[in-house]
Amino acid sequence: MFPNIVTTPGIVSGRPRIINTRLSVEFILGLLAEGASVENIVAAYPQITGDQVREAIRFAADSLRHDSFVEFQKAS
Repeated sequence: MFPNIVTTPGIVSGRPRIINTRLSVEFILGLLAEGASVENIVAAYPQITGDQVREAIRFAADSLRHDSFVEFQKAS
């Protein structure tokens, strides 16, 4: 389902990452959250492809679908 996303103990603390890199899914999402586009990310990290970035996004979305959530209360 996600052939380009792997986890390996001892590499980026075992977090999901793009295969053959040390670029974690979390790192990719952080770049996107800061305003980077898929094209910006690929330009900055030419060892990965746009399809791999999009797969990382799909992986994260799929992971959230299968996770439980903690409800946060608004700060006073």
